[in-house]
Amino acid sequence: MRWITIVLALSFMLYLTGIGGVAVVEAYKLRDSLRSRLSVVLIMNPELDSQRVEEVAKWLKATYPVVDIKHITKREGLNILRRAFPELDLSLLEDNPLFDVLILDLSPHAINIDTLSQMEHELEALAEVVDVVYEVWAVKVLDRYYEYFIGALVAVSLLMLVVTVLSVRGFVRLLLYEKRFLIKNMQAVGAGWWYIFKPFVGKALEQSVLALLIGGGLLAGSVYMLDRYGMMVVEELLRNPLIWWVGLLIILLVILVPVLTTLFTIIRYLKTSPEELYEI
Repeated sequence: MRWITIVLALSFMLYLTGIGGVAVVEAYKLRDSLRSRLSVVLIMNPELDSQRVEEVAKWLKATYPVVDIKHITKREGLNILRRAFPELDLSLLEDNPLFDVLILDLSPHAINIDTLSQMEHELEALAEVVDVVYEVWAVKVLDRYYEYFIGALVAVSLLMLVVTVLSVRGFVRLLLYEKRFLIKNMQAVGAGWWYIFKPFVGKALEQSVLALLIGGGLLAGSVYMLDRYGMMVVEELLRNPLIWWVGLLIILLVILVPVLTTLFTIIRYLKTSPEELYEI
């Protein structure tokens, strides 16, 4: 019964830690996706002609981590305004009051409050730029509070991992506790340490392999369902190197925790005198 409990605990550790790792990776991907939707808008000096604005746009792309720049001229801006507010009679305007605008899509790593504040200060110092506009509140949320959310996810995943590791360790030690006199008798009749280790370590490896099959199957099934219902994309997940490191760490823990616990517990019993076994 305890053998099954150890397998289930290892499977539980694999599944929960894997789900936690997937959640963390998806949270980072969502943050980058949200950052990519934020743009920096430059309101250009009205005295500039379109050619000069295009030159400034090329300089910006070469100087800052800009992914794409969209130039909206005064005429285009007026057409956008007309489509957005058809009830306005723009024909009453004697002159186009709008400015040329550059919309900058930055690399996601550049969307943070420090980088954007420095960029805003530098651009506002240019004679070609009248004003720099971006969603300050959204950047602060992604830059600070969202990091707290990701940190909480990591902390919860690590807590589940630690609790499960301690539980597995306790189950293994309890199982070996019942075998402590058998281990000591094997030593008493002249069995070598490796001969004593072999059956118990082999059993621990069997538990690890079975737990990998059960927990891995549950994890793969959960990820498949999330992908099927559009909550994540498996191909993008697998391209992230972080998920591979997390997976490798979990597999090593599933194998090493029962094996090392078995080894250290048996060594302890082998070094203990028969009389002391009754006191443990």
